[in-house]
Amino acid sequence: MGYDVVINGFHGTNDTAASNIFETKKYEFSKREDHWLGQGVYFFRDDPEQAMSWALQQVKNGEKAVVLSTNINVGSHSFLNLNTRAGILMFKGLIKEISQEISDYSIKVSTDTDDIEYSNHKFRCFIMDLLPDYIKVIQKNFKLNHQPKMVSENPIMEKSDIEMYSVQVCVRDCGTINKESIKIFSRRHKSQVNFKIRKRTKRNKRHLNID
Repeated sequence: MGYDVVINGFHGTNDTAASNIFETKKYEFSKREDHWLGQGVYFFRDDPEQAMSWALQQVKNGEKAVVLSTNINVGSHSFLNLNTRAGILMFKGLIKEISQEISDYSIKVSTDTDDIEYSNHKFRCFIMDLLPDYIKVIQKNFKLNHQPKMVSENPIMEKSDIEMYSVQVCVRDCGTINKESIKIFSRRHKSQVNFKIRKRTKRNKRHLNID
């Protein structure tokens, strides 16, 4: 028996793109082979600050980063939540359905790169793109590789095993988006925040470190 899932999603972008999304009530995305959870529109669940943190990485100094709030409505049978036991069991069953495609891809990329982390990242994107269309929304937690100082330099948080994660939501089917719920949640100039970007790999992956 299924149930309805309502997600409070927050999408970070620049001022021009945000205005266009708000006016047209429509999200668009670019296809890439290294999206975190496959092709789709990305949101941070219940976390406007993380969406703003991400947006500030993308804009130039002096420009505005903007966060949009959006409600996403999906049935549990179409929601792959990889943070739950039920979601992992669902994913296990889906893997069996696409096992041949997975095998072919593994052979193809075995010598593609010596960057194991990036290779696994691309592999996950490939797998998510193979999932059937009835999987309309995917969610997964990702641990921040560089924890902000408010976490890493706080002994109470360290002793309490508190770490920061981003809860990423990939909307594969934009029909799950409540268009009328799309609103401008916050705006911020990049110069108003003290931050620096650290490069981790030759692939120019960037991670925000907030002081």
